[in-house]
Amino acid sequence: MEIKGIKLQNGMDIICKDLTNDGMTYGLSKAVAIHITQDASGKPNMGFLPLTFFALDSKDGMNVEIDKHHVLFVYTPNNDITAGYTEFSSGLAVPKKPQIIL
Repeated sequence: MEIKGIKLQNGMDIICKDLTNDGMTYGLSKAVAIHITQDASGKPNMGFLPLTFFALDSKDGMNVEIDKHHVLFVYTPNNDITAGYTEFSSGLAVPKKPQIIL
């Protein structure tokens, strides 16, 4: 299960698991949109929202298809985005750096 990012022509960034490609469309599993928010001090912060609230959830998560004509590029997100996505989509917090807990 690989986490991928997609940049759309309208500027939206989408993070998902299990990106599939059938030639005309990309199939996305557990897709979320990245959005920028502000914390209490006014500094920019990153947040995640479900891509759509109206799609039927499958046992593997929300599955949607996007026409390839709307996609600028596909990328592997950096570690901070991957950790945030994992925490958002699974509820499991990922430590910033590995530690041994005694």
